[in-house]
Amino acid sequence: QYQMWHGLALLGIGLMTVRVPGKALPIAGMLFQAGIVLFSGTLYSFGALSMVPFEGAAPVGGGLLIIGWLILAIAGARNLKST
Repeated sequence: QYQMWHGLALLGIGLMTVRVPGKALPIAGMLFQAGIVLFSGTLYSFGALSMVPFEGAAPVGGGLLIIGWLILAIAGARNLKST
């Protein structure tokens, strides 16, 4: 579910990038991508192979996802103020 919701968020970011100027949305998208790979990838690896590829990758990936949401929220708030 984490990967699905963040994949949908990436699609939304791609659509919003056309209308919202600035670097915040692409940065949030990159953080989502890295977070998905680290967090979901670690979960998949542990589920399929019973091993963790990199120690601490899941918490770092989760942190990147949270930071991505914060940047996305800030970009949205700034866009609301400018309209």
